[in-house]
Amino acid sequence: MLLTLAYGLTGYLLPWDNRAYWGTVVATNIAARAPLLGPYLTSLLGGKDSIGVVTFARFFALHVLLLPPATTLLILVHIYLVRKHGVAPAPGDEYVPKKRFYPEQAFKDTLAIFVAFVILFIMAVIVRVPLERAADPTDTAYTPRPEWYFLFLFQTLKFFSGSLEVVGSLVLPGLAVLLLLVVPFIDRDQVVAVTRRTFALTFVALAAIGWTALTAAAVITTPKGANRATIDFSSPSDWLQLSPWKRYKRGYARFAQTRPDTKRLMTDYGSDIDQIWIPDMNVVDRCTTCHQGISQPTLAGASVPQPYRAHPIVPHQVKEWGCVICHRGQGLATEVGEAHKTTLAWEQPILPVSFIQGSCGTCHRAEIPQAPRLQRGRELLVQFNCVGCHRLQGIERPVMLGPDLTNIGTKVSREWLYKWLKEPRTIVDATGNVTVYGYETGDELRMPKFRLSEQELKGLTAYLSSLRSTPVAPYKFDPRVVAAWEKKPDLVEQGELRFRQMFCSTCHGLAVTRAGEAKLIGGDIGPELTKVGSKVNPDWLVAWLRDPQAYLPHAQMPRYGWSDEDLYVVTQYITAKLVDPDLLSDVPKLGPPTAEEVQLGHRLFLEKGCAGCHTIEGVPSQKDFGPDLSNLGGKSASQLDFGQTKIPRNLIAYIQAKLTDPVSVNPAARMPQYYLNSSDIGALTVALLSMSGPASASGMERLIVARKEAALHPAGRFGEVYERYKCYVCHQFNGCGGTLAPDLSFEGSRARRSWIVEFLKNPQTLRPTLTFRMPQFNMTDEEAAVLADYLGKVFQSPAARPVDERAFTPGMAAKGKQLYEVKYQCQSCHTIGLGGGYVGPNLSNVGNWMAAGWIEAWLRNPQELVPAAIEPRRAFTDDEIEALTAYLLTHRQTAKPVAAKGAGR
Repeated sequence: MLLTLAYGLTGYLLPWDNRAYWGTVVATNIAARAPLLGPYLTSLLGGKDSIGVVTFARFFALHVLLLPPATTLLILVHIYLVRKHGVAPAPGDEYVPKKRFYPEQAFKDTLAIFVAFVILFIMAVIVRVPLERAADPTDTAYTPRPEWYFLFLFQTLKFFSGSLEVVGSLVLPGLAVLLLLVVPFIDRDQVVAVTRRTFALTFVALAAIGWTALTAAAVITTPKGANRATIDFSSPSDWLQLSPWKRYKRGYARFAQTRPDTKRLMTDYGSDIDQIWIPDMNVVDRCTTCHQGISQPTLAGASVPQPYRAHPIVPHQVKEWGCVICHRGQGLATEVGEAHKTTLAWEQPILPVSFIQGSCGTCHRAEIPQAPRLQRGRELLVQFNCVGCHRLQGIERPVMLGPDLTNIGTKVSREWLYKWLKEPRTIVDATGNVTVYGYETGDELRMPKFRLSEQELKGLTAYLSSLRSTPVAPYKFDPRVVAAWEKKPDLVEQGELRFRQMFCSTCHGLAVTRAGEAKLIGGDIGPELTKVGSKVNPDWLVAWLRDPQAYLPHAQMPRYGWSDEDLYVVTQYITAKLVDPDLLSDVPKLGPPTAEEVQLGHRLFLEKGCAGCHTIEGVPSQKDFGPDLSNLGGKSASQLDFGQTKIPRNLIAYIQAKLTDPVSVNPAARMPQYYLNSSDIGALTVALLSMSGPASASGMERLIVARKEAALHPAGRFGEVYERYKCYVCHQFNGCGGTLAPDLSFEGSRARRSWIVEFLKNPQTLRPTLTFRMPQFNMTDEEAAVLADYLGKVFQSPAARPVDERAFTPGMAAKGKQLYEVKYQCQSCHTIGLGGGYVGPNLSNVGNWMAAGWIEAWLRNPQELVPAAIEPRRAFTDDEIEALTAYLLTHRQTAKPVAAKGAGR
């Protein structure tokens, strides 16, 4: 009997309709209330957190793998006991010889089993067993009602509520089963006549009456039509409700008949399920079973109903790659809800279109221009140094993330550290906008805001301000320089002039007021300098400008060749003008740090994960302080900890909640607060969705488009100069370096050696409209010559072949002038002398600047030399190219002598 009930219980969930789901919820809740064993029973049944795939698998295993062997074992024990003791005799036959088990009893048992099987078969064919709609955990209005054989228990629970519910659900049924088990041991009378076994009959009768009464009461109190089945097998049209893909298939065939290209639309049509199998990715995709017209170009457009509309043009062949690789969802499903949404059997729904680029990053680890949102998200992950705490797929940890703090105490004051740690921005308004001197910027600083108490702020500032392993010695300026400039009233103004002449704002941002409006100008390679004079120690500032790598070996700032005069006037300008007298006005007075404060700060530095980004000599790095996010995009909702938050239970909502407010998901979260706009939150979500972890199948590795890590580490004297001036920070060399300044991969073919030397010693503006210009490094003649020689020999383009300039004649130049000014009107974009446009570079000195071979190659095909060039490719003839080149080479300006003041090394 217990085995029969176990079959009913474990098989109850397998139809996976609403009744099965909610009935199992009740059953697992009852099991959870068992004294002592409740939690273990719930975990065993797979219903600890929710009824889902695990529960279904456990019930199926019990129903199919465990209970049948147990039943077989009991039957074998029964047969063994019958063979050993014989069949119990009927009244009056006690002294008749016992009947043999075989063949008489075996024949009767076989016949009984056959008759029972026939009855079950006939019932399975004739009796309609309805199903309700598919299991829906969100249908909280559903009232679960068990099958008829469990209705007695359902009715019993009505008499016991609250803390007494365990009595009706477990205690009373348990006592009843126990009494059934002990009846044979209590009623041990040898009398075999059924009518004379009073105790056993009384007990069985009472049990039957109780079971019948409770079941009848449950049936009577069931509302009419409650939870009536929505699907039946009574007709073919109802049967199709279980196979929605068949309706879509037939619907497509009917739709195709209305189109003029019916024959072509029906070429690949079949009545069965369509399936795309990609073994390399372990993907089975049946989406095209319903989306029949997905690759039919004539079915594009909003007028075509879904799911028959054609897919927009994409680089991949849809019929070969399927849908789930990009859109996710459950490719094996043939029902809309199972394929598209989160269900109990599948927790990964299809991605909303706004996040679809996340799937591109699963294979494309390299840059992919067709997915700008993915690219932006990856850039933000790098910009915010997320790899400092998290392991991220495709993002390597650089040598340095945040500044090295080994000697931070020599650079800034304890008060400035307090201000920065409390609010690592200049000023922040209620909406999270950053303001500096009244202007706003949407740029997010790399340093996030940590939730620090007053005590923690004092402890961290004490510890950091005590870090002075290498004291900064004051630099001794030439006394004659100091004496001469101290007497000049325009000392600060001259320092500002030299600051601007050296184009420091090419790398550093600076707040300026123009036309009554404050704006931030300059680059973002280096830190913003508006208030740097109130931040750094003057002695440290001088030491830094003289040799940044002495303080920070991996600093990107180049080492200028300062003269004492330039260094003195520029530092005087910075400490006098780039200041904010009120910057530290709201900082409490902080005395010398105590030993207790330093010890607290050291502990907090490790607890907050600061060592993930910042280096301190003697403090181990915290590379994996946060959770591993390299496979976050492949996780299902059941693998995430949503805490008590009320957000939807899906991966996208989880990621965005963590990015917006980390403590909303986990109040104990160590993740600091970032101020992100909705666009950046979306881009970061896309980038994290792309991180699916290691390849799920061996063939998947062949499909991954890996990022090509470009690296240029030149040796010799060029390598020394290249590293000193950090040329790669702004320029690219064969794919390696920055993008702020022109790509120099073909500079040896483009520019003449003499021009390169002069330009390096005294950079001039080639494009007047550009904000960012090359700073004046005060290079020596030897350094400029080394760079020019190396560029001329190594960085060449095969498209720019040498040309003999002696072949150009004045007549060719005259013809070229007509072509330049009249036929092609090149002056619309380029300037020569005082006339022309400002779109292209100034060509007034192009004869000294560019080689003839480069000019000819450029005129033939600009994009072959520079793929991103905006100059149009014109259909010049060979004669026109020669004439234009001859004309351009006539424009040569006399080089101006470089003032000795700027190169005083």
